[in-house]
Amino acid sequence: MHITLNDVIHQTLTDRVIDGLSNINRGEEITLDIDSPGGSVRHGYKLVKALRKASANGSKITANITGTAASMASIIAMAADKVRIEKSAVFMIHDASISLGGNPAELRELASIVDELSNDLADIYSARSKKPVGEVRNMMKATTYFTAEEAVKHGFADEVFEASAQLPETLLERIAALEKEVSNAKTSTLPPASAARRLEIAARKTAQALTKDRAATKYFGTTATEILALPEDEQRKLPAATLITAARFGTTAEAAKINQLLKSN
Repeated sequence: MHITLNDVIHQTLTDRVIDGLSNINRGEEITLDIDSPGGSVRHGYKLVKALRKASANGSKITANITGTAASMASIIAMAADKVRIEKSAVFMIHDASISLGGNPAELRELASIVDELSNDLADIYSARSKKPVGEVRNMMKATTYFTAEEAVKHGFADEVFEASAQLPETLLERIAALEKEVSNAKTSTLPPASAARRLEIAARKTAQALTKDRAATKYFGTTATEILALPEDEQRKLPAATLITAARFGTTAEAAKINQLLKSN
């Protein structure tokens, strides 16, 4: 069974996946692709429970983190028997949070409940990483982001993998796919730092394959230096594919300026 979690974790998504898990054969292998900013703890927990049940029934579960596994999405990854993380992906853990109102007494009670919930999440991370719960909880309180290599180093993932560049066949379809990646990154509900990281991921995932076609169009021959020398209104007319490819091969400073241009377009 192949499961894709590429959205915010919510009831409709988890109910669909859980329904599919209830119909798999005993011992059937499960591949779980994750690129999600997280979402509902309650519905995420239900999915974790369903995955654990499948694992107990003999299914080997492999989680592939292909972009972002943040918040509840990172907890879901912990339910897998094996966790693989793409080289350009990011893993994030933090304390649970809620958005509710109330009087002082009610808010203090809610704070206590959320604190206990965060402890429960820390137990899950600790079981996977073999780190003390207190150490994990401190990482959560600080809202900690990990690169792929760091996620493996800290025990949250088992191995780093290189993504194969499987883009649509025609150049126009490839550009359309890249535009979609950029759009998803720019409209992400992640915090600013993570959204910027996701934009970087979108560039890395596609630029290498796109550069194979640089000779096919003048856009891919435009360097970061040339782009930044253009008037601002001309810069904004350039396709996202042009900007991302140039950023990929420009200096760190040039890439930062072009990424800022992408986010403002």
